[in-house]
Amino acid sequence: MLLCVARLLLRQLRSGRVARGWYWARRRIQMGRRFRLVGCALLAMALGAGVAQAAQWEYVRKYTMPRHIKAIDFYDSKHGILVGNRAAVGRTSDGGLTWITGGLNAALPPEKKNSTFLDVFVLDAQHAWIVGENAVLFETKDGGEVWTLVPTPARDVLNGVWFVDPDHGWIGGDGGLIFRTTDGGVTWESLNTRMNNSVRGFFFKDTLNGSAVGDGGTILSTEDGGNRWRDMKSPSAMSLKTIQYIGESGWAIGGNGAAVVSADGGQTWEEGVSNVPNSNGMPEPIWGMNFVDEQHGAASAEFGVVLLTTDGGHNWEPVDPRPTLNRLNDVEWLDSSTILAVGEFGTIVRSTDAGATWSSVWSNPDLFSISFADADNGWAVGTGGTVFHTSDGGVTWQPERIAVPFQLFGVSAVSASSAFIIGDNRTFFERTGGAWEPIQNPRSETGGEARIESDDGAELALATYAIDFAPSGKVGWTVGDLAKAIRTEDGGQHWASRTGNVQFATINTLYGVAAVDDDNVFAVGAAGTIVHSSDSGETWAEAEKPDDVYQELRAASFTPDMQHGWVVGYGGTILAWTDGSRFVKQTNAYASDLYGVEAVSATEAWAAGAGGALLHTTDGGVTWLREKSPTGLAFRGIATSGAGVPYAVGQWGIVVAYR
Repeated sequence: MLLCVARLLLRQLRSGRVARGWYWARRRIQMGRRFRLVGCALLAMALGAGVAQAAQWEYVRKYTMPRHIKAIDFYDSKHGILVGNRAAVGRTSDGGLTWITGGLNAALPPEKKNSTFLDVFVLDAQHAWIVGENAVLFETKDGGEVWTLVPTPARDVLNGVWFVDPDHGWIGGDGGLIFRTTDGGVTWESLNTRMNNSVRGFFFKDTLNGSAVGDGGTILSTEDGGNRWRDMKSPSAMSLKTIQYIGESGWAIGGNGAAVVSADGGQTWEEGVSNVPNSNGMPEPIWGMNFVDEQHGAASAEFGVVLLTTDGGHNWEPVDPRPTLNRLNDVEWLDSSTILAVGEFGTIVRSTDAGATWSSVWSNPDLFSISFADADNGWAVGTGGTVFHTSDGGVTWQPERIAVPFQLFGVSAVSASSAFIIGDNRTFFERTGGAWEPIQNPRSETGGEARIESDDGAELALATYAIDFAPSGKVGWTVGDLAKAIRTEDGGQHWASRTGNVQFATINTLYGVAAVDDDNVFAVGAAGTIVHSSDSGETWAEAEKPDDVYQELRAASFTPDMQHGWVVGYGGTILAWTDGSRFVKQTNAYASDLYGVEAVSATEAWAAGAGGALLHTTDGGVTWLREKSPTGLAFRGIATSGAGVPYAVGQWGIVVAYR
């Protein structure tokens, strides 16, 4: 029995999570933590030695959608199917609020695995078809429970699919190819379109009458099931993505904001006015479209643009504000008031008032940084202007709106109501009054007065990679391209450039910053750069480190007394600040890139990185152990909440906690 207890204690010592007697056990129980005491632990408690189960990393927010959703289709207001990259498929029975997702890679030969699915057609409660890259065609006859790979003569990408009944269907793709089946996919016949433009989408009214659209403004029409195709004169030369008819009214949309409309069943077409926002002087492409009746339609476009029409497609107006900043690839009316749109980074947004307002159902953006203000409030940021907020200690994460679609690389929480975000394209935002407002913003239409004084004309870096506030909450720093840095000493109300000062020490890009206190700050970056200032950034010098450190360094973290700290970077690099004066290398068995580090105490620290790496030391870095990770996706940031719980964020919007 004593041997049993000794083994338990040894395991706890190795993990760095030894229960500190009954007080610790009682405290953990009071905090609602579960103890699974089994086997030897029961004997240990019988002896009065309270040993809590070791903590482990577990999902708080897990990706459930495909990385990128390419298309959706519903056969009624509740039941639909979505498809995306890496052979992903999902189905819903509650109008898109929840989804059962999975993948079809197991059914694909090796050369076709991870194919992106590009279109889905749902005929009824039982029958649906999927097409995509590598000439992939799947069918289901049981509502999506089982999918079967269907052989076809196609050899290239299949972009579109349409069936009018379980037997009669068409698939089309690159090179102007269209294939037809009249026996449920047992055999396929190649149809002559007399063109080379890629086919993107279909609409068939019955077994004889249908249309196809594609590149170069192509609109084809057939009245005999596809034996002969007529090239209808299109007013647009842009690639057309999808086409739809209701009665004699028809519509097609595509690249560069193309929107064309027909009032005579597709015999003639005219241009509509899409009013899609411009980017770099060109209208954004429209990727998806759907009409609920002859007057009311919705379209989805780049950067989260949703367009609505109430006059039959002659004029479109963008929804403001946009429901997301991620590209929306497809849109579907579920009934006269409910609209669902899907897109990149697993984005699903939903409206229940005909598009007037929207709510987020899900998204899977890469997350780059996380910061907590206290035990309850924290923020995580990432791709496409993504911001998530927790007010319950990380149990749930809710999206918050920010007015740019750029990469957000860093966040620093100052208080429960105040935080700052930095990112690409000189993005710099402050959270005040429950909303995010620009401090300096590259898009003038978003407004916001810059509060940055520049002594060298530099102001913010084009890309700012890190931000950190000292424990006082008054002094903060941002760093980025070409060693550009700015500093605040009044809690973020005013910022002043310190780039000229930093560039006396380095001109390398800086990826990480640690404001240890109001006077001391470290910055790390390219080519093994570590610079330090002890006088509030007035003067900077290279920190002493081993000569053979040249890897890109990504993050730094220190204890408040600045006696201990760690820097991590590419190639599994870990440097320790152990005596308050110099950095030394520490070894670990993990050789891949590390992106985040969190100093917990003089002896304990965490590092996170590629391949789901979560490294832990409890002896000051003498040994670094790789903890069991719930994922193989890369972690990009790590931080400890005010309750002392470590959290890590990374690819596909994952958030994990050690508890």
